[in-house]
Amino acid sequence: MRKLARLTLWLACLLVVILAIVSAILIFPGTPGSARSLRFQGFVLLPGRDAVQVLDYLTVYQRQLFVTNTSAGDVYKIVLRARTLPGPADVSVLKGDPAAHGVIVDPVSGTAFVTRSGANAVDAFDRSTMRSIKRIAVADDPDAILYDPAHRLIYAASGVSMAATLIDPANLKSVATIPLGGSAEFAVFDSRTGLIYQNLSDSNAFAAVNAATRTIVWRYSLKQCEFPTGMAIDEADNRLFIACGKNSRLVIFDLNLRRIVTSVPIGFGTDSAAYDSELHRIYTTGLLGTLFGHPPGDCRLLSRHRHDQVALQCTHAGGRSRNACIVRWLHGLPLPAKAGRVQSDPIARQRRLSDGRFSKTPGRMKGATAASKA
Repeated sequence: MRKLARLTLWLACLLVVILAIVSAILIFPGTPGSARSLRFQGFVLLPGRDAVQVLDYLTVYQRQLFVTNTSAGDVYKIVLRARTLPGPADVSVLKGDPAAHGVIVDPVSGTAFVTRSGANAVDAFDRSTMRSIKRIAVADDPDAILYDPAHRLIYAASGVSMAATLIDPANLKSVATIPLGGSAEFAVFDSRTGLIYQNLSDSNAFAAVNAATRTIVWRYSLKQCEFPTGMAIDEADNRLFIACGKNSRLVIFDLNLRRIVTSVPIGFGTDSAAYDSELHRIYTTGLLGTLFGHPPGDCRLLSRHRHDQVALQCTHAGGRSRNACIVRWLHGLPLPAKAGRVQSDPIARQRRLSDGRFSKTPGRMKGATAASKA
């Protein structure tokens, strides 16, 4: 009995220590590690209502950054400044129901829209006053959202219902539902073709959706990609960048050839992906707290930037009742002179050298300028 009691006590103490370590990681944000292409500039404190909060999407529109709090349902608007970090006066909040996910802005009316999977709705809100305008019912479990400028429609993708809802931003009404045949993750709009490319995570594929005809034009099976989540597009070179959550790969897809041209290893549990058209870099973030940067042409691995929870972290900042969510502020830097080659795409290399947009020096690009990243 004494041995059993000691073992139980030892296990209880071990559990307490583990919980303390996990709590410390969540409470006290660590400074991001060094990287060749990113520089940490500071934190932006966000007000919070709960002890534990989970931040989800980041959306930049003009000089405003929108961040969603999926656990509390809040949407934060942060006014961006050229040379200084935003302060408390630059942050405003739209309170709502869990769980808030994607935010998009209609550039014609200026009205913003946020998906809420808990309410199976998309809420339209005023960016200037951060007040709700109207709730629009959509297919169950809405997550990703984008704006289709060719047809002036809001496109909301729903995972569980495997469908996309089209919303008319002029009258704030749902106008159509498109069956997708798979669980929807991130999507991007291609202004060249007017199509929407939609990741389907459960079938390891993506679909080309025509919002005008409300149909899927074509579909591609991603044999090299398990659980496709994040997606970004380089419209200049007609390339898709698809983040694969389960097998930790970034797949580069040529839209002209309609085939995968290469793939590179990235961090485990990758979710989002973003393309910087000025610096010609693709960024992906992973569950283990690693941000990867790649130039899309020859897919050189630039850097592995260590930070916590996909550039976002919730923390308990000083005091029992003061909760704050922190956005980590990162700044793009010129590319390193040397970078290890992962895989090479000869088609992209020939195109890159012929059009003169990239220099012939490995790892460097002409006209690269610094750009803020979150």
